[in-house]
Amino acid sequence: MKLKGIKNVVTEARNNLGKNNLYLQVNVDKTTGRVWSDLHCSIGQNSWNNYKDSNILNCGNISDKNITMAEIKAMVERKLNGR
Repeated sequence: MKLKGIKNVVTEARNNLGKNNLYLQVNVDKTTGRVWSDLHCSIGQNSWNNYKDSNILNCGNISDKNITMAEIKAMVERKLNGR
C-alpha cells in the first residue's frame, strides 16, 4: 500500500514540536494509506484522539521535531503489520 501524507507529518513536527509538552499522534487509514497527525499538549502524553472507524489506526506518538520521513514510514508500517 502506498502511504500518503508522511511529508506533511514531518512538516508539522518541525513546525510545532520542541515546545513545552507538545507531541503528535500519528494515524493511518488502512484502507487508503492516508497518514496524518493530531497535535496534543499534555504532560505525560495522556491525551489522544480515539477514532470510531476501525480502519483508522493510532501508530503512536512522536515528540522529536527532527524525525525523518523514513522513521515515520517505519512507525506506520509496523502498525499496519501488527507489530
